[in-house]
Amino acid sequence: MTDRERLAAFVRTQLLQLGKWNAERRAGAGDVMRILGKADAKVRAILASAPTDWQSYHLPKLRRAIEKAMEETALALKAAAEARQGNAFAYGRAALDAPLVAAGFNAELLTPVINTRQLSAMRTFMTDRMEDVAARAVERINGQMGLVIAGAQAPTDCLNSVSLLLQGERGRALTVMRTEIGRAYSTATQERMDEAKPYLPSLKKQWRKSGKLHGRVEHILADGQIRDTDQPFDVGGEKIMYPRAPGVSAKNAIN
Repeated sequence: MTDRERLAAFVRTQLLQLGKWNAERRAGAGDVMRILGKADAKVRAILASAPTDWQSYHLPKLRRAIEKAMEETALALKAAAEARQGNAFAYGRAALDAPLVAAGFNAELLTPVINTRQLSAMRTFMTDRMEDVAARAVERINGQMGLVIAGAQAPTDCLNSVSLLLQGERGRALTVMRTEIGRAYSTATQERMDEAKPYLPSLKKQWRKSGKLHGRVEHILADGQIRDTDQPFDVGGEKIMYPRAPGVSAKNAIN
């Protein structure tokens, strides 16, 4: 295989892996939409079947039913988050391994050194955030029900208000899913580059813009920067080892 053929095989496989990763990201967002869509339907059904007289006798029962529905939602969100984060880590490692193998390098030479403590911390952070989405939804739904009891809102208006606030929580959950599985992916790729460096001393990394229609100006300006694998990129005046690295400011990491 000539150098030109190796490069072509590397780039072709790199793009293929990127396509798989993008499909995984979309699937993660789809999980959030599906799970919170079910939650919306459940809560609406509970409220719609409630007696017209929402007084002190009925309110505790309604709250318990809604809390149970949202507890189930929290478990589903956490399970989906853990699964997608595990997949993201695997895709992050494959982002380097698969193109190298396609170019003729024996990736089995690389000894995996997985930072289990860091992975565990990322997983805990992500699942805690998903649990918080459900907990905050319960708190806000109870607030809407309280308005009905106080006579400040009609039960039918409460149904619409609950749907709107669940849409807001869905946005939060999507942000968590996108950011945290992206963090796992990028962390895994960086770790794999660190492992490969002794075997490939000339290995470097490049910052690429996301391709979003309205990407962040700082990220667009940094597009094309090339660094040694152990050196940070300069993104809007901030030193960043890789996208969404721990310690990176929210403006450069979220979404």
